[in-house]
Amino acid sequence: MKLIWRQARKLSMHTGALIMLTIPVLLGMAPVTVQAQGNQATQLDKTPAAIPGMLPAFVTAGNIDPNGKVPALNGVPGSGVENLSLAFPVTVLNHGTQYVYSVVMQDNNYTGSCTVSFKLAQVQNGKTVTLDSGTVKTFSTEPGNVWIWVATGKPIPNSPGEATLTGTLKYGGTTTSTKTTVLLQ
Repeated sequence: MKLIWRQARKLSMHTGALIMLTIPVLLGMAPVTVQAQGNQATQLDKTPAAIPGMLPAFVTAGNIDPNGKVPALNGVPGSGVENLSLAFPVTVLNHGTQYVYSVVMQDNNYTGSCTVSFKLAQVQNGKTVTLDSGTVKTFSTEPGNVWIWVATGKPIPNSPGEATLTGTLKYGGTTTSTKTTVLLQ
């Protein structure tokens, strides 16, 4: 078994190296036209898009920690940066199992009240069905804050197939969200 593992590892390392060498070669062969450069200059003259007041960074589903140690904010002392410890995000969710949903967001330039929510939805027979959802928290914020809100969901129903996990942030008159695809089994 060790011989097979070494061969498989060696093969994967060679494949990875080949891919890493191929990408720059293919990029180097891409033609650059005068028209593309002209369009790029025109785009640089445009007014930049407005910066959203707040944006959700990501939404995850993770296993519930029976020891209660994660999620944790700044759980790595002496790291030199603010950090976040989460259960490893999973994309395959097993029916009958509960998960903890995390929504992480950053406040760019908004001061006021906002609400965070999550939703797990699936298309069944052409119709979108909400399998789990919840409002995580309504809170006040100001620029420069980074937030994480977590909630424990209901057990996953026996509904195999793809589903969408959405983290939504409402602030002022704006609603923004981030989504990830998960697989229910």
